[in-house]
Amino acid sequence: PQIVIILLFALAEALAVVINLVACVVWFNFWPILVLILFTIHPIPNLVFAQCADPYADEGFFNTRHRSWQDTGYFLTGMFMFGGFGYPVTLFHGEVIDLAPMFLTIVSSLIFYTAFQIYMHFFHKGANEEEDF
Repeated sequence: PQIVIILLFALAEALAVVINLVACVVWFNFWPILVLILFTIHPIPNLVFAQCADPYADEGFFNTRHRSWQDTGYFLTGMFMFGGFGYPVTLFHGEVIDLAPMFLTIVSSLIFYTAFQIYMHFFHKGANEEEDF
C-alpha cells in the first residue's frame, strides 16, 4: 500500500506541474511559472528550523518546551503555501495575467499542496506518535 501512495503522490505532483506549465504556455505568459519556485521552497523552512529546536529544553514559563524555532519554520512554510494561492490572484489584480491562467495556477497549487499534505499524513510521524508512554 505504501508504494501506491507514493505513486499517486508523484502523479499528483506531476499533474500540478503540468497544469502550471499549461497556464504559462497557452497564454504565452511566463509569470505563473514562478509558483513552481514556491512549490520547491515551501518545505525548506520546516526542514531547517526543525533541526534548530531542542525538544528537551526546560526553559520558559512553567518549564514548557521551547519551540520558537519550530514555530518560525511553520510560519514561513505557511507563508510560502499561501503565496502559492495569493501570487496568481495578485498577478491577475495587476492585470499581468488573464483569468484562465489564474484559475489554472490556483488549481495547480491546490493539487500540489493537497497531495503534499496527504503524503505527510501517511509518512510523517508526529512527536506524540513516536513516544511510547
